Amino acid sequence: MKGKKKITTPKVLFLIYITAGIVCFSLTFFPSIKGQIIFSFFAALLINSLNLISAMLLFRYSMNKSTKIFLISNLGGMVLRMMLMLIIFIISLKTLNIDQYAFIFTFLVFYFISLFGEIIYFHKKQLKNNPV
Repeated sequence: MKGKKKITTPKVLFLIYITAGIVCFSLTFFPSIKGQIIFSFFAALLINSLNLISAMLLFRYSMNKSTKIFLISNLGGMVLRMMLMLIIFIISLKTLNIDQYAFIFTFLVFYFISLFGEIIYFHKKQLKNNPV
């Protein structure tokens, strides 16, 4: 059992995002799918992946810190990330030449996948550091 690697939540989320990107790239070979839809998909994927990476980095930074720093980093970081996501979302809808419905749908799908992954990641890390 020595060579067995553990599958972690960030690896699973990374694989989901990479697979989604590969599927989207492969859709470019179908002429019936517009480039706007594919660009919308990639834009939503990129924005949500940056949000997920920042959440995991903030959590990893604050994990062994004081309670005050932990709360400021995670809850304050969550508020800041949500505000930045909203601003980027609105700017993307207004300025980019994208299919708005495809962007909104894929943005929400990836946002909820990321949110679900964050919760699992935080819970596993919390159990690992503070066993009950």
